[in-house]
This record gives sequence, structure tokens and C-alpha cells, in this order.
Amino acid sequence: MFEHRCGFRSCSTPCVKVEGKIEAHWKCRVALHAFWCAVWIVLLVLVGMGWYSSFVDKAGKKASPDEQFPKGIDLYYGIQWWGPGDVLHPVINNITGLGQGPSKFFNPLKPTVIYCHGWQNGGVTGNGLERLTSHTGVHMADMWIEQGWNVGSFYWTQFADEADVTVAEAKIWDTCLKPGLCFPSAPMDWKDKDGKSRPWKHGVGKSVGDLFYDSVVASLAAADVNPFESESNFSLRLVGHSLGGGVVVAAGYKLAGAAEAGTIPAFFKPDRIAMLDPFWSKSRESQVLTRGYELSHTHGVTVEVSRASDFSAPTRYGDLLKHQSIDDAWCTFSMVYPAFVDPLLSTMFSGPAEVLRHMAAKAIYFLSIDPRNPNAETGPSARTKKTVLKEFKKSGKFWKQVEGLYTETILDDKYEALSWSEEPPISGGTPDAWFLFFAGMTTGFLVLSSCVICCCCCYLHELVKFLKSRRQFADVDDFGTAMVPAEDRRV
Repeated sequence: MFEHRCGFRSCSTPCVKVEGKIEAHWKCRVALHAFWCAVWIVLLVLVGMGWYSSFVDKAGKKASPDEQFPKGIDLYYGIQWWGPGDVLHPVINNITGLGQGPSKFFNPLKPTVIYCHGWQNGGVTGNGLERLTSHTGVHMADMWIEQGWNVGSFYWTQFADEADVTVAEAKIWDTCLKPGLCFPSAPMDWKDKDGKSRPWKHGVGKSVGDLFYDSVVASLAAADVNPFESESNFSLRLVGHSLGGGVVVAAGYKLAGAAEAGTIPAFFKPDRIAMLDPFWSKSRESQVLTRGYELSHTHGVTVEVSRASDFSAPTRYGDLLKHQSIDDAWCTFSMVYPAFVDPLLSTMFSGPAEVLRHMAAKAIYFLSIDPRNPNAETGPSARTKKTVLKEFKKSGKFWKQVEGLYTETILDDKYEALSWSEEPPISGGTPDAWFLFFAGMTTGFLVLSSCVICCCCCYLHELVKFLKSRRQFADVDDFGTAMVPAEDRRV
């Protein structure tokens, strides 16, 4: 590389080596290599920061066998109640062994929130159960318990563990031939503790929406107290993240309809539903949107929706939301920006951090129960009164986070109320586009990394050759000097 006889030509002028081959001037090649090294460094920073966010994430914790498979039950689904200190208390039904029944950790006189997770690809053999822990390690259930709430999680992990998100999604919904004759929209296969797929085993199949409905009814009915007939602060709030947003809509719709029909007690009807960065496929949008609309307009349930990442389905409806009439609005909507998990806050280059942004929607909501929340009176939060949310829904506006992006705490968060009609339509990518771009960027990074390594090895090799040649010339020079008589060297 250093043995060219090209002189000081310009980069555009080819030079001929001794062997007669034509190639670019060595300076041009060095400049080209330097350029691609700079590109590699940029990609290293982008990819590295995304992976770094994943490495420092403290939300994951491996579930214990007693939590994931209480009493050795091979298929466990239903509600578990949280105790202080990130402790889960499974509900054990003595008949079926499932999470459907009474629990000493549920107080029917307290307000109750039940969380539902989303897609759990690899979840059974991974962490097992999704916890209510934030990115920085805050046990968020503790905050709600301190404020006097029952906190539960509905787990359908063994059904949600699918490689294809749409397969897991189909299990949420029913297909009905006529009223009362419904069956799950997909086979209710589940993963055992070893990650192997098993067929449904409990009689007639039920959808995940039905299983959530049964779990809520069984837990509340077993309490044997009617909150409407006693001094009580009881209320029921359902919170779903990602695919779980569809689950709480499906179950909440069934609960509201049954409560108003008198099939179940009236207090079983949820008064509030929150969908955190919800995802649904286009094939299921009619079920989600229709039931969401009816929950709000027919049953009077307060519905909240937040958007935190490109995985959020509402991003697809930017033009529709911009031009919707006030009468068609069925939820309050907020745009949150969890830059504390992605310092670059770049949708295009977010990489693995996009998953953390998606998960951070859960933390933003659950941490907002803090009584010091500055947005509790007029902004989006778990503490905001239903009357405020319902009035805002009819205002033709949405909330957009403008401050507090780079910290997990909600104490420095600030939101602006913006008009749907006056602002540009909300926009963003899709999970498929994100995956393709991330896969392409990662592949490019790996290929470029191999090229950089090869290039560095070549330069190192040439450097070694250059140093050896200089040493040889120095040795020859010393030898020639030694052969000259001393009296001649003094001349």
C-alpha cells in the first residue's frame, strides 16, 4: 500500500503500479477508508446506545416457580394480587386451581386496578411473568398500595407466548355465530414450562377476553361484600398495555354489558379503562374501535389512550383523528415521549430502545398516581378525575408531552393541550417498518464492522512491513558507514 510509484497526483488521476495494474491513489483510498470508519463509528454509537438502554433496564425479573406455576399447576392464568415489595400473591381456585377466586389480598372496600400485559414471545421460558417495575427499578404497585388501592395483574402469558403477534392477538377475541354461541377466534394453544405448545385442556374453549371476564367476576363475587351497600371507595379500573389494550376493551365491554343487563352485580362494571401504547392489527381494528366507542358512548366508561412508540396502533389513524368530529371521540389521547430510555429519541435509529419506549408507557401511567403529580388537575394522569377526562374528550384536543422527557419521574412532566384540527396529523412508523429498518441497520453495522476490522488488519500489516523496511535501510546504512575508513568519515 505504501510501495506506489505514483508521485503526488490528484485523487481523480489513476496511477500505475510496477505490475501495470491501475488503481486509485493511496491517499484517495485512505480517505475512503476513513469515511467508512466514520460511518461505522456513527452506527456504533446509534446501535450501542440502543443496546445500552436494554442492558441497564431494571424492569425484568425472573418469576419464581411459585409465582409462575403455583402449586405446580402446568397451565396457570388469571389474576394475581400485588403486595408491598414486589410480592405477587397468586389466586388459587380450589376446584380448577386457576387464578379465579377469592384472595385475602383483595379488599372489596378499596378502589381496584387490574393490569393486563401484552404479547409475550418467549415469555414463559424467559422472565415468566411481566412485573409492575419501571425502567429504573421502581416497584410501581407499591405506590398504588400506599394510596389505598388493590393492585392486581391478569396473566395470560402462556397464551401470549407466540412467535407471531397476530396469533396471540386472535386468542383475545370471540367469533360469534349468534348471541350466546361464541368461540375463540383462534385455537387456545398454550406453552408449558419448557416452551412446548400444548392444546387447550379445560373443556370448552374460551377467549382471553372471556378468561379475564371470568377472573374479575370470580375475584369480586368471592369477596361477599356489595360496595354499594357499605361505606366503600370501591371502583374498578382496567389497564392494558400493547395487546393488553385489546384485552381490557374486550373484557371491559363484556363486564359493562353484563352489569347493565343485571347478569352480574352493577359494581362489576369498570368505571375507567386505560390503553397504554396499545397495539392491534388491521384485521382486529373493527373489534377494538367498535367496542371502545360503545364503552364510552353507550356504557359511560371513561377511556384513556396513550402513544409512546412506533408500536402504537393509533399512529395509523393520524388523518382520521385530525378530522374526527367531537361526537365521534371516545377516549382522551396523550402523546408521551419517554426519552429516559432512549437518549437519542430518534424513531429512525432507536433500535432496541424502541421496545423500551413501548414498555415505558406503563411506567408513565402507573407512576402518575403520585399525589405530587403536577398534572393531576388538568392533564393526563392516573389521578386525574373522570369529569376532567370526559370534558377534555369533548374538547377536540389531545395532550402532548413537552417537558420531563429525559427523566422517569413524573414530577417534572408538562403537557400542552393541542387541537386535533390545527395540528399536523400524528405520524410515525409501524412495528414491521421498525423491524425491517433495525434488521437492515444491524446487518449493515455487522458487515461494515467486518470490513473495518479487515481494513485495520491490512493497515497494521502494512505498518509492520514499513517499520521492517526502515530497519533494514538503517542496518544497511550502518553497515556502509562501518566499511568507510575512519579518516575518510572525518572528511
